[in-house]
Amino acid sequence: MSSKTLTFYNSISNATKRLRTPVQIVLTLSLDKPAKYRNSKEPHDERTAEPQLPIAWQVLQFDLPNAPRNVSVDYSEEFGVTEVVSEIKGVYQPGLSGLGVEAGKLVKYSGQAWSSDTLYNPGPPLKHFAIQNNAGNVAEIALCCYSPREQDESQPYIPVVFLGPLDDGCEFRCTTPVFLQAYLAVNHKRGQRLAQSVVEQNFLFKDSTGKPEPKVLANLKRNCAFQVYSLPNGEIMLEMTTNRD
Repeated sequence: MSSKTLTFYNSISNATKRLRTPVQIVLTLSLDKPAKYRNSKEPHDERTAEPQLPIAWQVLQFDLPNAPRNVSVDYSEEFGVTEVVSEIKGVYQPGLSGLGVEAGKLVKYSGQAWSSDTLYNPGPPLKHFAIQNNAGNVAEIALCCYSPREQDESQPYIPVVFLGPLDDGCEFRCTTPVFLQAYLAVNHKRGQRLAQSVVEQNFLFKDSTGKPEPKVLANLKRNCAFQVYSLPNGEIMLEMTTNRD
């Protein structure tokens, strides 16, 4: 799996693209479509899982006048899955164990540990994987970004996509995250759900008409740079300046 470095610059000397107010930027990773929810004991009982608000993957803080000139975060294409618990203010904490996921695999949760198998498929290679709950009770499941440098070696999975509650004997079928989005936020913590108002109004990656336009993770190269700055009217901008290997 390859890794990428995303660097966010704060220019305080550039007269035209200068950050003039303190900002907090929350980065999120998201799927291109909701996961499928399937009852393993009834193969035809499949439905689209309820969409969920994004989880803060990285939180970047630029506190003027002593804001850092740049902040770098590493993104790995290696993802995993874990059971999570939600604490106060919707902050998700990973469980005691997790397991890596990849297309064509079935990962099973026993309540104590995870195991992996191959999804049966007589046709072309699958693009999705499945998560099966065999714990005997409902489990809150999240996709995670694998980052051994940022958490304890015993649990290097950082929740990034909350899939929802999964009943015993049921499965989620989905892919790994596809999009990167950035939001303006206040007092958010890593692992915290974003409020609906933030998602609808505070997105920073936009198209020419001002609508949300997340970055496609597959299009990001090994070294990506972004600049955060203020417009004369006070609007905060986040602009990609470099995308190269």
